[in-house]
Amino acid sequence: MLDLTLRLSEGAKSTIKKMMHKILISPMKTALGALFTVLFLALCGPSVLGDKSKPKISSAEGKKKIVFLAGKKSHGYAAHEHRAGCLLLAKQLNEHMGDTVEASVHFQKDWPGNAEILKNADAVIFYCNGGSGQHMAYQHLDGLDAKLKDGAGIACLHYAVEPGDDEKGRKLFLNWL
Repeated sequence: MLDLTLRLSEGAKSTIKKMMHKILISPMKTALGALFTVLFLALCGPSVLGDKSKPKISSAEGKKKIVFLAGKKSHGYAAHEHRAGCLLLAKQLNEHMGDTVEASVHFQKDWPGNAEILKNADAVIFYCNGGSGQHMAYQHLDGLDAKLKDGAGIACLHYAVEPGDDEKGRKLFLNWL
């Protein structure tokens, strides 16, 4: 489970651990569940688990910039719709939290060619296939590692949580999560 090192009461720690377990371990069966998970991790996660020493907001308008990275199609019609899922989540974030969040979606064809899309990102969300040689993160391990060490958050949806067997990538990936 999570090791929270903040100065919280044991009851608060227990409640947060239970919420994180329920959110992360329980299967997400609805878009609303996925949206809640993304919102929780992107907005609350850094304040509860993140580094307090360098709080910053990257966008000029003072909004948190969330970048969704959608993987290529991997299953049949209407199954594992990475593109559609990212578009839906980003749309909902922009419509309902547009005063504090700026969400954008980029597709696997844009990545690795354009690593600049992460330049001002406060959170990076992968929704793609995982595994060795398939995960989108493997195409920019060093740049992504530097971005996350600089304070950005990361979330992986569905199969994107599977890092694969590459030794360097797996070690970095497991440290990020």
